[in-house]
Amino acid sequence: MQYSPLSQLPDSPLPNALATLSKPRIDAYRDFLKLKTDESVLSFYLWSQAMAAAFSPLIGFIEIALRNKIHEALSLHHSAGSSISAAWYDQTQTSYTRLKGKTLAKVDELLYDSSDPQNIISLTPTPDKVVSELSFGVWSDILQQIRADEAAHVFTHVFPNHPKSKKKHWSFSHNREPLIRAVKRVQALRNRICHYEPIWKAHFLDIEVAHWSGSVQALRNMGDEFIELLDWISPELKKIFSNSFAFDWFNKLCSTNAVLSFLENSSDTGKLEKIIKPALLVEKEQPQAETAAKTTEAINEKAVSLTSSALGALPVSPGHDIATAAPKVPFANNPEGSASQS
Repeated sequence: MQYSPLSQLPDSPLPNALATLSKPRIDAYRDFLKLKTDESVLSFYLWSQAMAAAFSPLIGFIEIALRNKIHEALSLHHSAGSSISAAWYDQTQTSYTRLKGKTLAKVDELLYDSSDPQNIISLTPTPDKVVSELSFGVWSDILQQIRADEAAHVFTHVFPNHPKSKKKHWSFSHNREPLIRAVKRVQALRNRICHYEPIWKAHFLDIEVAHWSGSVQALRNMGDEFIELLDWISPELKKIFSNSFAFDWFNKLCSTNAVLSFLENSSDTGKLEKIIKPALLVEKEQPQAETAAKTTEAINEKAVSLTSSALGALPVSPGHDIATAAPKVPFANNPEGSASQS
């Protein structure tokens, strides 16, 4: 079947589809990409959706492993080592972790029925049920709120594979803070994905980029950082993830080749053929910004005329890829969304 752009089909769904997604939302993509056609904007929107989905398995492993490890560590601490699933969060117990603010309020919602202020009923859910119903934001806040006498034990237990995971190291708050920020970065990305916000925006990634290839590189760096965090929590889960379909698919999607495949023909990406080919190769000596500009120009020409190949105009040589060759970009210490309890 010959490819026909959505914009050229009879009764094209494209205008109404973009209008339904809303002009302000779509304009954010259009302005960033500097592409000339609605179809190209939709193509990048579809890549962004796929990229968000590709992050989810990794985030899921981190969130579940983190909460279970924190629960286990605090249970052991407050039960004198007799239980790995105790009610350490219950402020009525003899030994408990002092919680405050929204974190305490969320726990109390699970422990008490307060629908009648004159008759508050204790629900006594099991510790496992409480743990399963607390949001990711609660766990990152607990790491921040725990007392100094708890912190050394908890961090050593939760991050056993960290290169400096000793109780003496974790007894200092300035040593714990970078790890808490790393957890909150995972939380921030999780929140953007759950709220259907673009994950490629420069202000979220805390980078300065002139082209989408910079965002691709930053997202790849973020994926590497998350995998390292998972390794610190559970090297076994990291090994499983690194040999999974999810890891393989993340690497294929988080590349310039994948973006260009979507931009060239988003209707074909469902077949996976172009995305699974080796990543797009470019000249080593060609500056990244120059390459990015030429790439966008080629795609614009293809979208308008459909008479030349957007990829064929790019010079190629073995061993170099835009998305994997650029230097790593540092992330903000306080990423957008880190205060959320989602």
